[in-house]
Amino acid sequence: MIIIGVDYHPSVQQIAWLDTGTGECGERRLMHSEGEPERRFLLAAVLQVLLVAQLQALKIFSELHLNQESDCIPSEYSETPS
Repeated sequence: MIIIGVDYHPSVQQIAWLDTGTGECGERRLMHSEGEPERRFLLAAVLQVLLVAQLQALKIFSELHLNQESDCIPSEYSETPS
């Protein structure tokens, strides 16, 4: 099992890991400048919210579509093959 720990601050990010199978471990310190990490995390959060909203809309649309007979599908495609 690999255990990873992250300590985030606006100007620096400390990352440590341990592989319990091999005993290998290590640390890295990432220096940030001018708030770039905040912009990246904010962008990731916004993208997640948009993705969840789109997935919910797709689910609702699919349920509505399955619950109604659709005239959009030509009859030769709507029948199940025998």
